[in-house]
Amino acid sequence: MSVAIGAATAMKPSPELEIPIHVFQRLDETDDDALGNRLVSATCGALERGGAPAAAVAVRSTQFDIIPLLPLVQQQSPIPPFVAGLSTSPTEMGAAEAVGVMGTFRWRRDRSDAGVPIALVFLEWTDCRWWFWRALLQPEGEGLRLREDTETRACAVDGDAKPLGLGGWWSLGRRSNVRIHLQPRSPVWVH
Repeated sequence: MSVAIGAATAMKPSPELEIPIHVFQRLDETDDDALGNRLVSATCGALERGGAPAAAVAVRSTQFDIIPLLPLVQQQSPIPPFVAGLSTSPTEMGAAEAVGVMGTFRWRRDRSDAGVPIALVFLEWTDCRWWFWRALLQPEGEGLRLREDTETRACAVDGDAKPLGLGGWWSLGRRSNVRIHLQPRSPVWVH
């Protein structure tokens, strides 16, 4: 499925981008761990196939919407308002139950640091619950693989501290009134 995405805030509209959305059906994931673990499996599977690019996630009642972040990065659009917009923008498939990010990223102590490659999944719900998984990556051949014994899992319901720089998207969406307009792209007819 491909969609045209246009983001607008009360301050200024953003140009329309056409970004493919990868949709996969939810199975019987009824709790935070099951949802998070399904996305960890998808991230690890993508790494095994050669890469797990950074993506935003919207969890809906029947499906996961996975939206690549590279087009936003290339346009120098900030990621937090985009994810916040997913939290406040229902589609024909319903409102998001949770939003987050998944894939490979670079973890940096500060902006001058080159960082280390990591794989992560972070989900946040409207009631401020969150779920987090991270593993360090190391180069292997043409790709990356998980480094042994580096996986970390944490969640709000266990009383863990939220990782810095992640989340707060539901409150940002409410405060800034950001909206993401997801519209199916017109079909391409082949004659």
